[in-house]
Amino acid sequence: MAVLYESGTAVSQAVGGGLGFLSDAVGIQVTNSVNGEFYLEMLYPNDSLLSKELLENRLIKADAGTSLKNQLFIIKKVQRFNYGSQSLQTSSGSSVSITTGK
Repeated sequence: MAVLYESGTAVSQAVGGGLGFLSDAVGIQVTNSVNGEFYLEMLYPNDSLLSKELLENRLIKADAGTSLKNQLFIIKKVQRFNYGSQSLQTSSGSSVSITTGK
């Protein structure tokens, strides 16, 4: 399960529930590309509690497979679309794509 944290949260502080668990997310998937960059994708309902909290520079913590637990992604760019989806990019070439809608 993914967890959302405030911007500026240190790795050592990214424990507990942060701003909240993204429990409404469907199909969270973290992939590792050939060059070692991680990508996170999930579907997140637009009417869920934390939808408006998905902002630039906030952190998302999620597992990147069975051996890489609690990986942090920093949201660097947020694009919101009229049809209810959001696309987010994180630092270090990693990206987070969150699509909102029903």
